[in-house]
This record gives sequence, C-alpha cells and structure tokens, in this order.
Amino acid sequence: MSGMAHASRGGRGWVPEGLTTFAGQHRSISIIVAMTLVTILLPVVVLVPPFSTFSRQQVWVDGFAISGVFVLLALGLNIVVGLAGLLDLGYAAFYAIGAYAYAYGASPFSGLHIPFWPMLLVGAMVAAVFGVLLGAPTLRLRGDYLAIVTLGFGEIVPIVFKNSDTYTNGTNGIGGVYKPELFGFVFPLTDPWPFYITMAVIVTLVMIFVYRLQDSRLGRAWQAIREDELAADSNGINTVTTKLLAFALGASTAGFAGVFTAAKLTLVSPDQFLFTVSFTILAMVVLGGMGNIWGVAVGAFVLYTIQSVLLKQLNQFFAAINAPVLQNIDFVQYQFLLYGLALVVMMLVRPEGLFPSGRRGRHRHRDPRGPVIVTADDTTPVLHAREVTMRFGGLVAVNRVNLEIPAGAIISLIGPNGAGKTTLFNVIAGIIEPTSGAIDLRGRRMVAPAARSYLEPVIWVAPAVVMGILGFIAVQATGSQAVIAISLLATIALLVTTLLAAIIRPRWYYRLLDRFGIFRSARPSDMVHAGIGRTFQNIRLFQNMTAIENVLVGMHINLSSTPVDAFFSTPRQRREEASARVQARSLLELVGLAGRDDEVARNLPYGDQRRLEVARALASKPALLLLDEPTAGMNPRETSELTQLIDRLRRDLGLAILLIEHDMRVVMGISDRITVLDHGERIAEGTPEEVRSNPRVIEAYLGSPAA
Repeated sequence: MSGMAHASRGGRGWVPEGLTTFAGQHRSISIIVAMTLVTILLPVVVLVPPFSTFSRQQVWVDGFAISGVFVLLALGLNIVVGLAGLLDLGYAAFYAIGAYAYAYGASPFSGLHIPFWPMLLVGAMVAAVFGVLLGAPTLRLRGDYLAIVTLGFGEIVPIVFKNSDTYTNGTNGIGGVYKPELFGFVFPLTDPWPFYITMAVIVTLVMIFVYRLQDSRLGRAWQAIREDELAADSNGINTVTTKLLAFALGASTAGFAGVFTAAKLTLVSPDQFLFTVSFTILAMVVLGGMGNIWGVAVGAFVLYTIQSVLLKQLNQFFAAINAPVLQNIDFVQYQFLLYGLALVVMMLVRPEGLFPSGRRGRHRHRDPRGPVIVTADDTTPVLHAREVTMRFGGLVAVNRVNLEIPAGAIISLIGPNGAGKTTLFNVIAGIIEPTSGAIDLRGRRMVAPAARSYLEPVIWVAPAVVMGILGFIAVQATGSQAVIAISLLATIALLVTTLLAAIIRPRWYYRLLDRFGIFRSARPSDMVHAGIGRTFQNIRLFQNMTAIENVLVGMHINLSSTPVDAFFSTPRQRREEASARVQARSLLELVGLAGRDDEVARNLPYGDQRRLEVARALASKPALLLLDEPTAGMNPRETSELTQLIDRLRRDLGLAILLIEHDMRVVMGISDRITVLDHGERIAEGTPEEVRSNPRVIEAYLGSPAA
C-alpha cells in the first residue's frame, strides 16, 4: 500500500487492517469513496472557524476548483518525474497548449464553438502530441541536460503564443472563451459549484487512471527506468518508447488542466504559463512525495490553497484587524520564498517528501502447475560470434574472438582481470557495437558494425516526399485551400512518423531496413526479445522495487497489456497480471527465494540479491543466459548453492549458459567447455581438463617462469 494506508500495515496505526486490505484490493472504489468524501467535506469545513473568518464559502469553493487544476498538473508531472524519473522543468508548456487548444476551438476569436466535453479530449491529445515531439529528440539526454532542454521548451512556448498575433491575439490573449455546457445548462461564472464538481470528477478519473498505470506493466517499466535505465533496457524494455509514453501521458494530463482553466477563466494569455508555474508544480510533487499519487495530490491541493486562497485572505484579515506590522506585509509576494524554505527543510528532514511512496501489499497466488519451465528448442547453435573485435581508441579490448555456444551447454569465459570478458559480454548483449565481426543468435544476425547506413535517411524522407508530390499534383488540379492544408498535414505527419520510427526502432522498422540491405545492431532490449537474458558483474537490481516486481519487470516482453487495458482493468489485463504473478513466484521459489516476494530488493542479503538477479533474467524465458561473475562476493555455502542452481537450470530447463567466473572450482565443476581470454585475445578453448593443463593458460594466470 502507498501513502497513509502504508503507515498502518499489520493493523498498526489509526487505520484498521481490514480497511487497509480492502483499499488495496479495491483501489478504484477506494479512490471514488475518498474523493466523494473530500468533495463533500471541504465546503463544509470552511464554514467552521477559523476558515469562515477568512472568507465566504463561495470564495473557498472557487479556490478549491482551481486547486484541482494544480492537482491534475501535479499528477501528470508525477508520471514524468516521480514514476519515470525524468526531470521536466517546462511542464507548464503543455498546460498552455491545452488551454490555447480550447480557446481556439471555442471562442469568438476563431469563430468556432466546439463543446467543452470533446475539447477535453482534444486538448489532452494535442498536448500529448507535443509531448512526443519534445520527448523524441531529447530522450537520449539525462539529468541536468534533459532538465535544461525542457526548461527551454517551457520558455519558448509562451513566447511563441505571445508573438503569434494572428493565431493567438498576442499579449492580449484570447478572451470570451465559451463556458462549459451540460444538457443545456451553461456553467455561470459567478457560481463556482459546477466547476468544483466537474473538477472533482476529472481528478477522480485521473487518479484512478494513474494508479492503474502505476500497477501495470507500463508502470513497472517506468519505475525500472527510474531505478536503472541500462538494467531496464537489458530486461527487454524499449526505454525510448516507454519514456515517450511518460512524456505523452504526463502532457495529456496537463492538457486536461489547460482546457478546464480556459473554460473556467474564459481568458487565456501567455502570462498565465510562465516558468513560475512549472516550478510551483515541481515543488508540489517533491513536497508531496514523488511517486506517491495521494501524497502528490494532497501536496498540490494544500500548497495551491495556501498560495491562492489563504495568503490572500491573510492580507485582508490582518488589514481588517489593524494588526501591527503584519497588516503591512503582502504575504503573496513571499510565496516563492516560502516554497524555497519548505524545500530546503524537506530535503534536510524528509527528503522523500511528506508522503513517501510505500511498498505495495501483494495478494498471494500459488501456481498449481509448479515452476515455469523455460526451454530452448532450437538444435542449431544458440550463439555464434565470429571475429569479434572491439577497440576503444587505441586500446583493443577484444581482438578477433570466435565463440560458439550449443543449445543446452554451459560455456565458461575465463581470464585474468582486464582480459576483455565483460566487454565481450556487453557486445553479445547489444550494449556496445563491435568495431568488426558479427554475432548471430539462433541463426539470425543481431550484432555487427552498421552497413549501408547512409541509405537510412532516404527511408525517413521518401514517404513524405512522395506524399508531397501527390499533394502538389492534387493542389494543381483543384486549387482548393482545403486540399493544400490536408496535403501539408499528411506530408508532415508522414515525416514525423518515419523519424519517430527511426528513434524508437520497432521490429517492423528492422524488417524495413533489411529489405534495403541496411543493417543496424540490435539494442539490448532487442537481444532480450531474441532470446538472451543476463546478470551483471556489479548487481543491477531495481533497488527500490520488491523482489516480485523485479521479476515482473523481467517478464516485460512476455506481457502484452496496454495502457488502455490498465485503465479499464480489462479481463485480459487481470488474467495476465494474475498469471504473471504466479509465474514470478514460481521463479523466486526456483532460485530459493520463496516467501520473499514483497521484500524490497535493497533489503535482501547479498547472496539473495544475486539469486534475485538470476530469477529476473530467467523471467524473459531466454534461450541463452549470460552470467557475469555470479558468485563474486559470496561465501563458500552461497557459492555452492548457486553452482547447484546453475547446473539445475541447464539440466531441468535446457538453457544454454555463458558464464564469466573467477572461482576455478565453480568453472571446472560445471562447464562443458571453457574459452580463455588474455589481453582481448582467445588463447585457449577446450574441455576443463584440456584448459587446466594448457601452458598458455598457466602462463596467463601465473606468469612465465623466470629465465
């Protein structure tokens, strides 16, 4: 459970255990009930002193309606920052795009009057498109660099709106925006209640949507990227697509908020969407607790209510009672000073936020069928590496290495430190592209230097050029302005689509490249799809996720539910999640972690973390398992247990295994064949007995005898 319910797990605290369990099992119902209670109680509470002394109920309700806008914005930014771990400092730009979309679609300025309710979706979709357009070229950036780019985008958008007088009315903005209408009832500006109720419904739906996403296949992928992007990529997650979805869904939520704001205020101007708005929303997310949906919602509501209602009322209150000194202070001017102080105190006292994201309780499902069986049914060699060379400048880390791994075999890769073992592993896993040579996986070329890549830009622009030519012909034939607009939009859409495909590189894009004889090395996620699972020399678990969540991330490529499935909690999604958890628990049991499902990975002992990493690698049902020094740092008992596990994986599951290991007792005890590297070159290959007695191997490990 997360948020307040987490504090009372096990029956401790002020929330009964039964209620906590029910809330975890029926989260959507819990959100509806909680939001209904909040919506009813807030207007009642402000009738009680001291709130009633500050202002009338109607003023409070109006402030609550606008507070809901910032709750929406904080929930959307929480997807980007809290779940996916992407720092976005220009989030207000998407808020502006949604607002201007409605203002242009429903105002005398444009002559259009599209109803408010469909425009909610239109504004969200327009903002989502711009989220993808921003995300696509910038997602290779991380940390401060990504923050600077998003900050620039957030500054550019208001400037564009301000200077595009023809389309946005410039600095004056677009006024006279039509108000929402429902069954003939037009929402009056002087009555905040319809807006308040509408916002409560929108916030409730968005919270349900975000909660369901968080617990879904996509939500786990976001959290995995936040924890360790390389490990996520190496577990089959297409990090580019996943991050683009975070940007798009976060932006769409801001689009909802923008449409509502435009309808509520009936005026949209560039000054409403300055950097201070982005900073305010980020402060709400950080103070509320990144990743905690209820915490972020509460933080946003409280901060905005303090900023826009309470501080203003304090000015009037102290002036009315002639309070010395205080009546001369404009508290609103000091709001950002208060934010700064609050953030500093929070970082010192509670850096995870007021309501940190807790670990969620899980229902236990036992698999009547026993452990999941993973088999490699291909009789051809699982992997064939030919003349692989990897140079880093003048350093040759791997030099013309050949390696073949038959199905169901354990092949060990040994050598002194710095021999090039991990570099070869990373080439096989698709993390780095070799300088020369090639790697085939089950008969298919997967990794090699790029070939005929100069032709790839032709694929990007050719469809758009063809569409442009056809559009030009149509325009010449008809002379219609509508045809001009349609052909221009179609040309731009095709160009954007092909460029996005080049960035995301879905499977059909690889097939298209093959048709033109163009070769691009597979990414780590592509190698997982092709049948490789791996562990790392230094453990790379998702430390803040539970053991079962780590394994579920490893199962990402075998699950197919979409965000739409998650939102509507479709039967397919529920069946898939239940089955996935059954299989995940079977894998944990297989590696000796039965009953440790809900333990956070960072809290597990070192040996258990190693076993959990193996379980996660097995979750993708690989044909080839790469184990990089799996027994490093283990005591003799743990080493013996893991050695038995590796042998059982080969014997019971039919896996081919490529093992890097420095413990010679492990290597000699379980290997079918051993390849020895030294200074990047293969110096020996054979059975354990042959390698043990090889003079070059003895020299590499012990040195040459003195002259």
